[in-house]
Amino acid sequence: PEGAITCPPGRFCALRWLLAMPRSSAPRTSRRWIVAIAAALAMTTGMVRAADVRLDFDNKERPDVSKLSIWLSGEITPGDANRVQALVSEAHRRGRPFFAVYLDSPGGSLMEGLKLGQTIREAGAVTVLLTRSTCASACILAYAGGVRKLAYRGSRLGVHGASERGQETTNAMAGTLAMARLASKLGVPDAIVTKIITTPPESMTWLTPEEIGSVTGRGV
Repeated sequence: PEGAITCPPGRFCALRWLLAMPRSSAPRTSRRWIVAIAAALAMTTGMVRAADVRLDFDNKERPDVSKLSIWLSGEITPGDANRVQALVSEAHRRGRPFFAVYLDSPGGSLMEGLKLGQTIREAGAVTVLLTRSTCASACILAYAGGVRKLAYRGSRLGVHGASERGQETTNAMAGTLAMARLASKLGVPDAIVTKIITTPPESMTWLTPEEIGSVTGRGV
């Protein structure tokens, strides 16, 4: 048909297919499809330890008037989004303002990254990368979930595609597209979405300060 994209199957054909479609007409990603693909995928290999997820105060001397923040560090594994949601609920139970999610993670479960991005966005939280913090791979979905995104100078943001048991399979490429769609929906610029799709899972593209600034919309 006219306008059809023809190329050998693979990462670059998938990129052309995704970016050729207007966002308004791109096919919707069903939740069932995302779960079926992402449940089998890990954005990095060898993940065995859950992330450390905790609630903290911005003023430890006056916790009664302090804003509450969530700190997530370490590998993203199944259950982390539920832990974040439980802490958001605890902040609401205390009647305290909920401010930010601080991230420092090398990545992990794609499915959990998808859930974290949605959970953080629904909570209305700011996401923050402090100096020397790293947010790579599936972590970018959690970071993109922030209604505002802050990155301090010296922080790192890295992206690449998904893998299935360390291999770039058809399911892995479909998972990469699911990640790209959600990243785009959460406001990640097209140029960065392109890097997610075009960077092989065994590699990592570290964004420049200018590129991080394009994600935050505020600079670094």
